[in-house]
Amino acid sequence: MPAEKEIKIKNFLTLRLEGGEVSIYISGVKCPQSQFLAYVVSIDLLERDLKSLLGDKIRSFFHSIIKERAQVALPKLKEIKISKNLRDLEAQLNIYEGDIKFYNEKYEDAIIYYDKALKLNPKSGGALNGKGAILSNTGRYNQAINCFNKAIKYEPNDLTILMNIGITNSILKNFNTALISFDKVISKESTNKDAWKRKAEPLKQLGRIEEALIIYDKVIEIDNKDTDAWFDKGTTLISLEKFEYALICFNEVIKINPQDKEALNLKGVILLKSGNINDALESIDKALEIDDGYIEALNNKAS
Repeated sequence: MPAEKEIKIKNFLTLRLEGGEVSIYISGVKCPQSQFLAYVVSIDLLERDLKSLLGDKIRSFFHSIIKERAQVALPKLKEIKISKNLRDLEAQLNIYEGDIKFYNEKYEDAIIYYDKALKLNPKSGGALNGKGAILSNTGRYNQAINCFNKAIKYEPNDLTILMNIGITNSILKNFNTALISFDKVISKESTNKDAWKRKAEPLKQLGRIEEALIIYDKVIEIDNKDTDAWFDKGTTLISLEKFEYALICFNEVIKINPQDKEALNLKGVILLKSGNINDALESIDKALEIDDGYIEALNNKAS
């Protein structure tokens, strides 16, 4: 890489490290991984140059910057256990590299970096969570939940880890355990729509349908434009054969997003059941205008 480009990138990153990330991290508080990942994927002027640093070069490059900034940021470095902190920083760099591989869907490569981080810092919630997310994404749910359960011991207030525990337990049909995780998220962040919506699914699986409907109403109270909540409420009402109320939900979805083919199709299904053939076919045809190969709509129209 030309020296001029390297200097530009180094200066760019150094400016961001002056915001306190290095001094805070060396003092024992973890620098957020998402912040670094955002630099890599969103920067425009230096995007190509930054990407050219990914892979094998990134560790040594960032190590040099971090060491330089650490000397400036902390005049009292001698009072800190340097060896441990540099070891933690090395672990964090491996997590960064793992996150980048994860972002690029190179899952097995990402796991290698997370494992390197865990060798340096076995209590790294970030590395355990990243590894667990990949294991879950690739269908290795039991291994994933083991990672998440370890991660939450070290990061008990991390909402992302709690959500991952809930989602993975739902997949494993550990519904009561999943509910505990979602409730923990909600207790810390009462307007977390994703946690509320995720909570509804295990409730339905446990036969607690009315409670799930209350959940959807709660999400709609938080955000009345949330089409997922309206749609899921509608399908839940269909399961209870409350078609009139379900129709209201699908109409709300269509009002917010007229291109929602699934809502248009299900609206048509309900209208067919009520004998309103013309309006039903009109709604199904609108779904087919959006996607002329939409199998469910084609089948409903043929019936």
